[in-house]
Amino acid sequence: MVTANNKTNILSIKELSIQISLNGLSFCVLNTEANSICYLKHIPFSEKQTPFNTLDHLKDAFNNEEALQDSFRTIHVIYVNELSTLVP
Repeated sequence: MVTANNKTNILSIKELSIQISLNGLSFCVLNTEANSICYLKHIPFSEKQTPFNTLDHLKDAFNNEEALQDSFRTIHVIYVNELSTLVP
Protein backbone atom coordinates (compact mmCIF):
# COMPACT_ATOMS: atom_id res chain seq x y z
CA MET A 1 0.00 0.00 0.00
CA VAL A 2 1.30 3.47 -0.94
CA THR A 3 0.76 6.46 1.31
CA ALA A 4 1.17 10.03 0.19
CA ASN A 5 3.02 12.65 2.16
CA ASN A 6 1.34 16.01 1.58
CA LYS A 7 3.67 18.00 3.81
CA THR A 8 5.66 20.71 2.12
CA ASN A 9 8.86 21.82 3.72
CA ILE A 10 9.62 25.46 3.02
CA LEU A 11 13.27 25.85 3.86
CA SER A 12 13.93 29.11 2.08
CA ILE A 13 13.30 32.46 3.71
CA LYS A 14 13.84 34.39 0.47
CA GLU A 15 11.31 35.81 -1.99
CA LEU A 16 12.15 36.83 -5.55
CA SER A 17 10.47 39.63 -7.49
CA ILE A 18 11.17 40.04 -11.19
CA GLN A 19 10.07 42.95 -13.35
CA ILE A 20 10.25 42.17 -17.06
CA SER A 21 9.94 44.86 -19.69
CA LEU A 22 11.19 45.29 -23.24
CA ASN A 23 13.59 47.97 -21.93
CA GLY A 24 15.22 45.91 -19.17
CA LEU A 25 14.99 43.46 -16.29
CA SER A 26 14.86 44.14 -12.56
CA PHE A 27 15.45 41.63 -9.77
CA CYS A 28 14.84 41.98 -6.04
CA VAL A 29 15.49 39.27 -3.43
CA LEU A 30 13.86 39.83 -0.06
CA ASN A 31 14.95 38.09 3.13
CA THR A 32 11.59 37.62 4.87
CA GLU A 33 13.11 36.67 8.21
CA ALA A 34 15.13 39.89 8.53
CA ASN A 35 12.67 41.88 6.37
CA SER A 36 15.53 43.26 4.31
CA ILE A 37 16.59 43.34 0.68
CA CYS A 38 19.61 41.11 0.13
CA TYR A 39 19.91 41.51 -3.67
CA LEU A 40 18.79 44.24 -6.03
CA LYS A 41 19.80 44.53 -9.67
CA HIS A 42 18.55 46.29 -12.79
CA ILE A 43 19.74 45.17 -16.22
CA PRO A 44 18.94 47.90 -18.76
CA PHE A 45 18.85 47.21 -22.49
CA SER A 46 20.45 49.71 -24.86
CA GLU A 47 17.44 49.53 -27.15
CA LYS A 48 13.93 48.11 -27.02
CA GLN A 49 13.97 44.31 -27.38
CA THR A 50 11.54 41.79 -28.79
CA PRO A 51 9.83 39.44 -26.32
CA PHE A 52 12.01 36.57 -27.55
CA ASN A 53 15.24 38.55 -27.00
CA THR A 54 13.97 39.58 -23.56
CA LEU A 55 13.45 35.90 -22.73
CA ASP A 56 17.04 35.18 -23.78
CA HIS A 57 18.31 37.96 -21.49
CA LEU A 58 16.20 36.53 -18.65
CA LYS A 59 17.68 33.05 -19.15
CA ASP A 60 21.20 34.52 -19.21
CA ALA A 61 20.56 36.37 -15.95
CA PHE A 62 19.41 33.17 -14.21
CA ASN A 63 22.42 31.26 -15.54
CA ASN A 64 25.02 33.93 -14.66
CA GLU A 65 23.78 35.63 -11.48
CA GLU A 66 24.64 33.55 -8.40
CA ALA A 67 21.93 35.18 -6.24
CA LEU A 68 19.22 34.03 -8.67
CA GLN A 69 20.26 30.38 -8.42
CA ASP A 70 19.04 29.99 -4.82
CA SER A 71 15.73 28.43 -3.89
CA PHE A 72 12.90 30.84 -3.12
CA ARG A 73 9.74 30.57 -1.09
CA THR A 74 7.76 32.62 -3.61
CA ILE A 75 8.48 34.25 -6.95
CA HIS A 76 6.55 37.30 -8.15
CA VAL A 77 6.74 38.19 -11.84
CA ILE A 78 5.62 41.58 -13.13
CA TYR A 79 5.45 42.07 -16.87
CA VAL A 80 5.35 45.65 -18.13
CA ASN A 81 4.28 46.31 -21.68
CA GLU A 82 2.85 49.14 -23.74
CA LEU A 83 -0.42 47.37 -24.42
CA SER A 84 -1.94 47.86 -20.99
CA THR A 85 -3.98 50.85 -19.94
CA LEU A 86 -5.72 52.12 -16.84
CA VAL A 87 -9.46 52.53 -17.20
CA PRO A 88 -11.20 54.71 -14.61
